[in-house]
Amino acid sequence: MNKRGDEHWGTISTLVLIFIAMIVIFFVYSDSFAEVKEGFVKIADTEAIKKAYSKTIGEESTLTEEEKKIIDEFNLFFRNNFAVIDDDCIKEINFNAIKEKGFGVRVRDGDIFAEKKGKARVYPLSVSSRLAFLNLDGGADGFFIDEEFENVNDRYELGDVVYVKDRKINFLDRATAAEFSGELSDVTQKKLCGTERGERLSIANIEFEDVKGINPEEARDIIAYLNDDFSYLGEDYQIHEMIKYLLDLGGLYKDGQLEKENERKHLFLINSMGKHVEEYFGEEYRGRFSINGCWNVIASIEGLSTVYGYGLAPDLLYRSAMITLSDGSAIRIIMLVKGECLPASKTTSLEYF
Repeated sequence: MNKRGDEHWGTISTLVLIFIAMIVIFFVYSDSFAEVKEGFVKIADTEAIKKAYSKTIGEESTLTEEEKKIIDEFNLFFRNNFAVIDDDCIKEINFNAIKEKGFGVRVRDGDIFAEKKGKARVYPLSVSSRLAFLNLDGGADGFFIDEEFENVNDRYELGDVVYVKDRKINFLDRATAAEFSGELSDVTQKKLCGTERGERLSIANIEFEDVKGINPEEARDIIAYLNDDFSYLGEDYQIHEMIKYLLDLGGLYKDGQLEKENERKHLFLINSMGKHVEEYFGEEYRGRFSINGCWNVIASIEGLSTVYGYGLAPDLLYRSAMITLSDGSAIRIIMLVKGECLPASKTTSLEYF
């Protein structure tokens, strides 16, 4: 090519480079991308955020000033309400400030996003604490809260209480929030964050009722069982606490005040305690009798009784006792060995007598 042609293409190349530079400068300094850049400064550059960024950036030019304000409101709300200041405690949360703003919240792989319905817009949020969801089915590190802040994963009703445990903030379904707030029983009530916790229930006194008396080994066995650990909703309780909790729930059930979701938890709890008593005593205790039976426990308080275990009549009385708890509750415990074992599905019920 001649010299004149070279000069022509050189001029065009220079103009192209200048144009590209202007685009880069606009990208770096434009207000329309300020929030994206700020989000990346505050939050680790993980694969999840890269995906969110790719979804957001294509529509960033259409982000309205109102939506920018909403994202700022979300960040401020999470910063003010979700800092870990205590442990093993609950905190009430009023979601009105971010309800029905057009964005829900998704938590995934430790990252938090404001998300429009159908993932039309995904925007990373700046949150200093780890977030999770906790209910009867266990803990989940990934979940979605709808734009109305009423439902979690389109299945559970969102509670207005969060549970702080092991420096993680757990959102709760409404039924679990009621348990942790003490609406169903004092047994599962958590302290409010920033306050002192009250003493847990303990056995203040135990009197064995057997006419023929009880030897020291058998007494130790029963007392050890009543104080054994039982895991429920992420915490270890003791069997005597859970027996009291069953009876508290039974009073609500009998009065027609136990809601459907709590009935499901109640069935789960009775079933789990039935498995536990079987595993706790096991073959060693069955071998003490002429029959190879299954264990049942009957607990009663103030005219209300409940039973858990896998057995069916005929039965052989093992021991009975009256226990007095530290809150003054007097509970009669009857332990039976049943002659025939049944699956949990055939023995678990919500009937109280």
